[in-house]
Amino acid sequence: MDKTNRFDFKIYVARSMRMSGYLMQRGFRLRSIGPCFDMPNKDVYYFKNSPELLEAVKDYKETKMKEGNKNAKLSGIQC
Repeated sequence: MDKTNRFDFKIYVARSMRMSGYLMQRGFRLRSIGPCFDMPNKDVYYFKNSPELLEAVKDYKETKMKEGNKNAKLSGIQC
């Protein structure tokens, strides 16, 4: 698998409940919720990865950065 191709990952993991809500409002289906291994008191939200989902994540992060939310760039990971 080419690590530079962001679409090779099957799952996108959002660490932010707000981002998850944003994605669901835009029609992306939440696949699962589970505990965050780095922060046991938090949950993570699993979505099927796609170019459209990554574009929505990018839009969300750009909006948050404009609003001054410095943590927006750390909101999700891909598995």
